Amino acid sequence: MPVYISLLRAVNLLGHNRISMARLRSLHESLGFTDVTTYIQSGNVVFRCTRRRTASIARTIEKAISNEEGLTVAVTVRTAAELAATIAHNPFAAIGPDQTRFLHVAFLTAVPEAARQKALDGDRFAPERFAIRGSEIYLYLPNGVARTKLSTAYFERTLKVTATVRNWRTVCTLHDLASK
Repeated sequence: MPVYISLLRAVNLLGHNRISMARLRSLHESLGFTDVTTYIQSGNVVFRCTRRRTASIARTIEKAISNEEGLTVAVTVRTAAELAATIAHNPFAAIGPDQTRFLHVAFLTAVPEAARQKALDGDRFAPERFAIRGSEIYLYLPNGVARTKLSTAYFERTLKVTATVRNWRTVCTLHDLASK
């Protein structure tokens, strides 16, 4: 049975969209998913299911969260193989292991249109950098994520897709969990 990772947007941040990881695990299990594991309090779930379409799985989870918790939460789903590819295609791999704390990935709900991608102005944010690879945006934020102008809102507004961001350590840990 395939392994998937669901990434919830803006869960348990600053008191908004509060849902316990135990409840989130239970909710995934109620949908027939198995081997459900959560990671940290920001809405990361690794699970198995027989379904194959990630967009359909995401909509099912969103609907269940809405029905059961009364919350409107965007969900992005990746396969274990897609997450492995995200790690393998890191355009900032050369930054070195001591710099990975400044690396983040924005997971998008869809591949943005080429014209919208061209509308992004990367030079405007130096020394911060980003690179789009399919439905991921790799972010190198040497001044820290708290001070960045490369916000989720900027990308969502310009690209017209929903995004949720995870730091590199979380991405790698989710990959490890999905590989077990």
